[in-house]
Amino acid sequence: TFTFDVELPASDAAVAPRKRRKVLSLAADQTPLRILIVDDTPENRLLLMRLLGDAGFDVREAVNGADAVAEWDTWRPHLVFMDMRMPVMNGLELARTIRDQERQQGLRTPIIILTANGQPTEHEQCAAAGIDAYLTKPLRLDELLGAIQRLNSEPPGLIDQR
Repeated sequence: TFTFDVELPASDAAVAPRKRRKVLSLAADQTPLRILIVDDTPENRLLLMRLLGDAGFDVREAVNGADAVAEWDTWRPHLVFMDMRMPVMNGLELARTIRDQERQQGLRTPIIILTANGQPTEHEQCAAAGIDAYLTKPLRLDELLGAIQRLNSEPPGLIDQR
């Protein structure tokens, strides 16, 4: 946590507060999507597990790429969120491994990379590895849900608080 002060010029313009909507849950008739979260940092996994689990998604976690391959192979998630930089197998290596196995089995799982780095060269590397979307940290729930809706063949029905 940190704080700072900024001096700004006075303004007469009135700014209307933006009303934020919060997702409460999946719609009652929605089959929960299985989402695999792969990150070596426990706090990052916990955040995603809570955000997505509380919304009604079926979530599991893996601490590195090697564990994720085993979990993907046995659980068959509908979507994978993964960190870029991890020990044992990084996000690019994990994506390539999953894509290789999918080609053999005729499958396709959307993969979303989560990274603190936003360099254009990293975007290109991700696309080349078969990664479907690229989100930068810090994460926002609306971005996560938007990516899920864009990439899933049957987007989740969400109930929101207005």
